[in-house]
Amino acid sequence: MQKRQGGNKPGFWSRYLEAVKAIFRGESLPGEIAPRPRSLGISNCHRYRLHGLSVESTIPLPNLDLAPVQAVSDATIEIGTVPRDLADCVDRGARFQASPSGLLIWMDHVARYSVANGNQITVEPLADSTNGEVGELLLSIPIAALLLQRGTIILHASAVATPQGAILIVGRSVAGKSALATWLAQQRIPFMSDDICTVVFDSKGTPCVNPGPARIRLLPEVADMILSRQMPRPGANGILRKISVELEGLHCQEPMPLKKIYLLEIGNLTSGGLNQVTEIAERAKILTQYTYGRQFLRPMNLEAVYGNKLKKLAEKVQIAQYMRPKGANTLPNLGALILKDIGK
Repeated sequence: MQKRQGGNKPGFWSRYLEAVKAIFRGESLPGEIAPRPRSLGISNCHRYRLHGLSVESTIPLPNLDLAPVQAVSDATIEIGTVPRDLADCVDRGARFQASPSGLLIWMDHVARYSVANGNQITVEPLADSTNGEVGELLLSIPIAALLLQRGTIILHASAVATPQGAILIVGRSVAGKSALATWLAQQRIPFMSDDICTVVFDSKGTPCVNPGPARIRLLPEVADMILSRQMPRPGANGILRKISVELEGLHCQEPMPLKKIYLLEIGNLTSGGLNQVTEIAERAKILTQYTYGRQFLRPMNLEAVYGNKLKKLAEKVQIAQYMRPKGANTLPNLGALILKDIGK
């Protein structure tokens, strides 16, 4: 397994969260700086497996499995100059521009990214960034945009591989997706992907989940509880308090058929149970709501094609909702419910 390369300076994760908010919600951010490009000083080419793709990169990427040397590259990632604007820009936010031809994304003090044609990402690192920061941000929105351009279904979810097939756990941030996936991994249910989960249809039309990076991000106190060991804490001023945890030996590296999707929500109930979503239209609505990067679909002219794929997925895969009592540790109960529901 490819190990994490390059560290992140203190405060990186708080700035990372601010950048993601700006891109996804169009929020304004203070302190935009003039870009000062630098060279990473990397000449070797790395070949990785990522979300079902063979990716050739001149940037070392953290927590990824290496692809076979003979594998044909589906996409390339390279250092270069990123334009300041898209000539055919359709939509823009505090940290992005989107158009049918591509997407520009940037994060102060880290890098600018250009995503084009579903097969190319150009990265312009900024002067005070580290390789770890450049790679970590690259594995979020830029990779998601490239996958969307390729027509891949992407959900804001965590995935695990059960003997019956892969299950996806979707929900808003802090709903408990990553915590539940980690708890299941501790029960020897291999982890597949966190935050970004991709679904593709095989030659028989069966929806399948591809593995992502071999790391999961958790709140430190949640990691302490699940892993039964004291985890390092981020800086006190961090807005995004999660830490990155490598689940050694618990990562499924192969695609798996998708068995079921579970939607986690937080409420004021004293107890929760599974509610099966039977209406296909409601399933499609849930899948649309939890599509990662869905605000880019319209400016990239992908809404219709992507919507048809979500409808197909809604017809083939069941979804169950779980209302988690606010502030309660329901991981053992919920984990047991899910394993019983899928027949393990």
